[in-house]
Amino acid sequence: MEISKGVDVVIGGYSPSVYVVKAGEQTASPVLQQTNPSYIVKHQKLYYIANEQANGSITVTDENFKVLTVVPTMGDDPCQLTFDHKYNYIVAANYTSGSAIVYKLVNHLPTQVHAFIVHEGHGPNPDRQASPHCHSSAFSEDNGIMLIADLGTDIVYYYDFSSDKVSWNKDKSLKIEGAGPRTLANGRKGSQLIYLSCELDNTVRVLSYSQNGLNQIIAYKISQNPTNYPAEVHYFRNQVFLALRGDDKIMIFDEKEDKLEVNCSFKVKEFPRHFSISG
Repeated sequence: MEISKGVDVVIGGYSPSVYVVKAGEQTASPVLQQTNPSYIVKHQKLYYIANEQANGSITVTDENFKVLTVVPTMGDDPCQLTFDHKYNYIVAANYTSGSAIVYKLVNHLPTQVHAFIVHEGHGPNPDRQASPHCHSSAFSEDNGIMLIADLGTDIVYYYDFSSDKVSWNKDKSLKIEGAGPRTLANGRKGSQLIYLSCELDNTVRVLSYSQNGLNQIIAYKISQNPTNYPAEVHYFRNQVFLALRGDDKIMIFDEKEDKLEVNCSFKVKEFPRHFSISG
């Protein structure tokens, strides 16, 4: 496949390097040696790379992949990075150790630990939920709430968030027994909606948040196939996009009143873990 003119594609993964496919080229070239750079986000011409390994880290580079800083995530296997909506903070979810770290950004670089969070507990699946597994985070539009999905405890944690402190509010959190909450994504502006993929019960869910807590609005069962595993989810232009590993496809949903309806789907390569949408 040839990449379109003017577009470079940056590729991470469980590999020893970050790779780039240059515009007009057909092959990927290594540009930066890293250990399992499984999640990469970009802001202000900087790349933020999660190194998914024991004693994980965040590497920040410029647009030419010159390393500007490396900071520890204080946990094992960071699998996702999230910015708050003002790009003042970055959050890393440490999957294996069931923890999350929030860094304050100064001149776009993570410099000061704002909060370090460790979850406790387990879920009903002894093979997948013997301990906490933080998988993703999301912020309310005003940045006053931070949510963390924990696949191991079946809880979407509700944290009151400010420049002074981050505090868990147990009563406002949401437990979904046996679901395996994985990826969170904000809905349309002003809606106070969050979309959630659940890996273990093969569902995608629509949640609402407020100062009163989290509530579930919709739970859509994707299939009865136990080898299907919902992964990345995005909301874009009034539709919900979901990566489904197993059937190996991207599903596109329309949201209609109190339900989700499948608009279409298309096949992709094996086990789609993550995708991004531009436009």
